[in-house]
Amino acid sequence: MLFTRTLVGIATAACMTSVAAQAQADDGTLNGTFGYYTVGETYTVEEQHLLFTGEFSGAYFDAAGQGIFHNVAVTCPGIYDLNYQIDQSSAQGYCMIATAGGDKATFAWTCKGIPSKGTCDGTWSFNSGTGKFKGISGNATFAAQNVALNEKGRISGFAIWKGKYQLP
Repeated sequence: MLFTRTLVGIATAACMTSVAAQAQADDGTLNGTFGYYTVGETYTVEEQHLLFTGEFSGAYFDAAGQGIFHNVAVTCPGIYDLNYQIDQSSAQGYCMIATAGGDKATFAWTCKGIPSKGTCDGTWSFNSGTGKFKGISGNATFAAQNVALNEKGRISGFAIWKGKYQLP
């Protein structure tokens, strides 16, 4: 009888530990829009070939209107090579996400696109996080669409993010 109670006790403790570990882990999805405006320098490399260095900044809004990434500030320093001669572009950089409470997450990104259509499709992966983002991992795809290019070479646009993240 004592042996049976001990086994039941061990099994119950193991199940409770497993449930507690699952409750602490936070797996989630990203599905929303990052609206951005660029600030930086645009250089003419050669005729119909531009190179932008600077940042894409704005806010991310989750499509469901909730979640740990809904309504966060996003700053993405990067480099964007737009070659209209061959109608190809590529870009890469890092993004820093910040909440109003000071929690931060960073990720590295890269994309390729068609400058005549204003597109750049790519991927990104989380590097690190602080506060509620500490220990974050995961990745996403994005589809960026430049909407306007002003006389100063600055771009307004948006990117649709779709991905998954894990928190310890």
